[in-house]
Amino acid sequence: MAPRPDEADLTVGIDFGMTCTGVAVAKKHQESPRMIQQWPLPDQKSGTHNKVPSTLLYDHKHDVPTAWGFTCNNHEKTVEWFKRYLDEKYLKIMIRRARENGEEPEFETIEQVRKYYRDYMERLYKHISRNLQKNEEWRHKKVEFVFSLPATFQSLEISDALMKEIKKAGFGTGGKNHSVSWGLSEPQAAAVYTAKDGDITLRTGDVILTCDAGGGTTDFALLEQCGTAEIAELRERAIVQGINIGSTNIDLAFAKMVHGRLALARADTNAGRSHLVFHKNAEDTMMHSEEFQTWKHEFGNFSEAQFRTPRITVPIRSGGASSTSARITDGKMNFSYSDFQGLFDPEVEGIINAIRQMLEHGVKAGVPRPVSP
Repeated sequence: MAPRPDEADLTVGIDFGMTCTGVAVAKKHQESPRMIQQWPLPDQKSGTHNKVPSTLLYDHKHDVPTAWGFTCNNHEKTVEWFKRYLDEKYLKIMIRRARENGEEPEFETIEQVRKYYRDYMERLYKHISRNLQKNEEWRHKKVEFVFSLPATFQSLEISDALMKEIKKAGFGTGGKNHSVSWGLSEPQAAAVYTAKDGDITLRTGDVILTCDAGGGTTDFALLEQCGTAEIAELRERAIVQGINIGSTNIDLAFAKMVHGRLALARADTNAGRSHLVFHKNAEDTMMHSEEFQTWKHEFGNFSEAQFRTPRITVPIRSGGASSTSARITDGKMNFSYSDFQGLFDPEVEGIINAIRQMLEHGVKAGVPRPVSP
C-alpha cells in the first residue's frame, strides 16, 4: 500500500502501563512497526526487552529522579504503580482507605502523582529521542507521537491534564512538524490489533469482544465489524470499561501471604523458639524478585500434577535459614499449587464476571448475531 501524502515520516506509539511501558515505531515506507527493545539497564545486566518498567527512583528530597525503568533495580524506595491515581477519584479512595487503616497513603495529592507522570515521560522522551536519532536527526521530519488512552480516564479533564504533562516532558517539541495526540483507547487498540493481525477473519456484521488484561486494570471492548475482510472498520457496540483487575493485585496478594508467614516466624523469634531476623520490607523484596515473577508468569502453563514446588529466596538478616511456621527451608519459602491458584482465582473470576456483563450489554445494544468472547 502506497503511503498517504500526509503520512508522517515517523509514527511513535506509546502505551504507558501500570507496571510497564511499550514503545513502537513505524517509518513511512515500513511494512510494520518495530518495538524499541534497548533500554537503560543496571550494571552487570544486559539484554533486550519489549517494555520498560513504569518506575522512578528519587533522591531523598523527591525532587529529581536518580533512576527510572530497569535502573531502579527494585530499590525499596522505587515509585511505582502510580498510573491508577492519575484519576483523582481513585487517588481519594486510596487515601481514605489508607487513613482508615492507620497507614500512610502512598501518594497524597494529584499534583504529586502528575509530577511522577511528567518525570517519567521526560525520561522516556529523552530515551526515545536518542534511540531514534542514532543515524539521522528528526527535527526536520514529520513525527507523530500517539498515546493510547486508558479506558479508566473517561473525562476530558483527565486526558487534557495529562496531555499538558506529556508536552511539558518534551513530546512534540523536537521539531516544527512534531505532534502529539491521544489515539484509541487501550481496549479499542487491542480490538483493532486482533481484527487486523490476529488469527481470525471477520465478516461484515461480526462482533468481537476483546479482553486486555494489564498490570493495573483489565479493559474490555465490544465492537462490530462494519468493514470487509480486507479492511477492518470497527464500531463500538457497548461501553468500554476498565476494571480494577490486574497483575498488580496478584503481586499484592502474594506480598500479603508472605507477610502473614513472616509474622509467624517473627512470633517464634519473640517467644525464643527461633532466632530468625529478616531484612526490612522482606515481603516487597520477594514480591519484586525474578523468582516470584518467573513463577507467576509460568503458573498457567502447567497442570497441578506438573507443577513443581516454587521456592522464593527470603531476605534473612541473621539467625539461621529455616522456619517451620513460615515454611522456609534453606533460606527459601516454599509454596504449593493451591497457594498460587489462590492468588489468581479472584482476578480470573472478576474477568469472567466482567465478560458476562459485557455480553449482556451487547444484547441490550442490539448486537445482530450471537457473540462469542
